[in-house]
Amino acid sequence: IVILPIPNLVKNGCDIKNFSLGSDLELQDDYLSYTNEIKKKALVDGLRAALLDDGITLGDTEIEGDFSAAVPVITAIRINLSQVVIDGQSAHINKYQLVADKVSQYLAVSKDIVRFYE
Repeated sequence: IVILPIPNLVKNGCDIKNFSLGSDLELQDDYLSYTNEIKKKALVDGLRAALLDDGITLGDTEIEGDFSAAVPVITAIRINLSQVVIDGQSAHINKYQLVADKVSQYLAVSKDIVRFYE
């Protein structure tokens, strides 16, 4: 039933090539990159706000992963530890451990992907 009208369309001058799905569909890489950057920025901003509530001010923070899906897959987090400020904590606290624990807890990732540099 679906195929029966096709010969009539071809006889009357309709071009079947115009009916192919996706012929004019092109993914815009710039737009996809832009939306991925927005997702990354939102994650970093949320992370900063959550840690600020715990008295931790983050410096430069980078997140890498696959942000094309609805739920991003985070593969690496890099934090400049020389810019981290921890309020109300004793001088003997392990900054690496504290920040890694908070970051992994907030982003629901393994502490193994949290890296620090100074």
